[in-house]
Amino acid sequence: MDEHEGGTIIPAIQLGVRRAWRGIEFGTREWWREYRRFIHELPVPGEAWLEPERVQAGEEVYLKLSFRVGARGIDRYGHIAVETPFRTLQPLAPDTVLRSRTPYLSVSCTDPRSHLDVTCSDGIVDILVQAYPLEEGEIVTVHFADPLGNPIRMPEQSLRYPFPVALDVDNSGRYRRIASFPVLEVTGGYPRCLYVVAPSAVQPGEPFRVRALALDGFDGNPSPGYSGHVRVLCTDPLAQVPCEAEISDNYLALSGVVLRTPGVHTITLLDEHNGLIGQSPPIGVDFFPEGWRAYFGDIHGHNEHCDGRGTVDEYYLWARDVRILDFCALTNHVEGAKRLPVEDFWRLDIAKANDYNSPGNFVAFVGFEWGGWTVWGDKCVYYLEGDGPYFPANEPVADTPGKLFARLESRDAIVVPHHTKYGGRTVWDEHDPRWEPVVEIYSIWGSSECYGEHSVQAAWERGYRLGVIAGSDDHTGHPGTPPGGLACILAGELTREALFYALESRRCYGTTGARILLDFRVNGVPVGGVVRNTETVEVYVRVAGTAPIEKVEILRDSEVVYSADGDGREVTLRWREVRGRGRYYYVRVAQADGHLAWSSPIWIE
Repeated sequence: MDEHEGGTIIPAIQLGVRRAWRGIEFGTREWWREYRRFIHELPVPGEAWLEPERVQAGEEVYLKLSFRVGARGIDRYGHIAVETPFRTLQPLAPDTVLRSRTPYLSVSCTDPRSHLDVTCSDGIVDILVQAYPLEEGEIVTVHFADPLGNPIRMPEQSLRYPFPVALDVDNSGRYRRIASFPVLEVTGGYPRCLYVVAPSAVQPGEPFRVRALALDGFDGNPSPGYSGHVRVLCTDPLAQVPCEAEISDNYLALSGVVLRTPGVHTITLLDEHNGLIGQSPPIGVDFFPEGWRAYFGDIHGHNEHCDGRGTVDEYYLWARDVRILDFCALTNHVEGAKRLPVEDFWRLDIAKANDYNSPGNFVAFVGFEWGGWTVWGDKCVYYLEGDGPYFPANEPVADTPGKLFARLESRDAIVVPHHTKYGGRTVWDEHDPRWEPVVEIYSIWGSSECYGEHSVQAAWERGYRLGVIAGSDDHTGHPGTPPGGLACILAGELTREALFYALESRRCYGTTGARILLDFRVNGVPVGGVVRNTETVEVYVRVAGTAPIEKVEILRDSEVVYSADGDGREVTLRWREVRGRGRYYYVRVAQADGHLAWSSPIWIE
């Protein structure tokens, strides 16, 4: 034993020991364990602030955080820990040989006697007070980019990034938070393009709205404060659309736009003064014989409540107002091993989904992720109604897919397996068609379409009638943003009920993030359906892309049986097979820009 502090005898081996924070298996972190505890405890004295507080995404900045010690002070061998959005930080040592384009982290104190030692691990800066205790009023400064070296690059995504600060004031190993965390506001940069979105399918003469904003890059962040005069160009010569418009405070909503000529059209906005241009995805006029609309959305993502970033409001506002999605869902993990205990956020997640749900304008589903991971694979659960319980995969009541399905009895719910061949791979032996009408074929993990026993094709080969969607599995608070995918649902109206029942009917398809229009039929039966009592198979495919179409493939029982090269952004093809022996058919579309689309299959009985 070595010293007495506050009546506690501290083993000598613990004195002056650096703290390295580690990631733990199954996607959790040591820091989150501390966070879940100290976020509910009374704070300790002390305050922190950032300079600057507002930066542009991707900007290189000499950022620093200052911490003023509170009334309690910090004992010798105490710690100051700061969570940052920077996953790798390199401390500056006396013998460091400076390298080009490399930022170096350093710490300093108004009392040089304290002798601070810094460790950077898992995005956490941990400062050890090695010598003289820190008294009230002393200021510790963390230079995330020491002026001797290069500035540090800010996060690429616009968001508000909190820097949680916690103290181990007496070397007890127990960290306590300060009352208020400093926040870095990251905004979009200079506008480089216009992002234009219109409904993907309309009827002739039907009024609709076109929305647009300026982004700091293709699929980038909104550029704050942009205003500009734009010309409006439309490929429909009979369109009712203004010739010019004004974008004010980076938002444009053109109401009452009407297209009259059946076919596929686009609307282009051109700001000649600022050199900006943007074109809408294809707008199909009378595209589907049933009069369906094509609604695009992302129903798989996470925020700061578990292992992502951003508040619930930031998540839904990005989906609705930046990516201009038609529908969305926040699907946080509910196993309790992430940043916050589930009981802390579940009711808030439900309330916010209901707040943002606006039939006819934007649909938000209540959902959660069931994390079977290495045993059963991961699945997301979605409720039709605006409420429902959560069921963790690490509790006996729902620790297998069968138990999960049993807990969903008497509820209107859909379960969607995802990244079926990556990470937590899906065990298809546990599939239940009553609850799993569709599968997520693509996300930031990549395509799960083919190759291997956990692929989507493997499920189809078992005879499972699974439709397909795509999603992002976003963890940055930015749903609907590439490289994540998008789901397209064909429905008559934009409501929870219409979208939910369309998913149950497999009337949907997935893309890698492009709003590709796709109509696929076999013997007149639309996507996701079943053709009965036929010897002749007649396939109809109509595609309208967001870029030139490279190839359209028809697959029978997961084998390509017909392929057509594209010539422009639209392809219509018909293919006929007499006495076809296929059990199911589906379509895969490839664009010249690398984007893909997959239809749900159509089955033959």
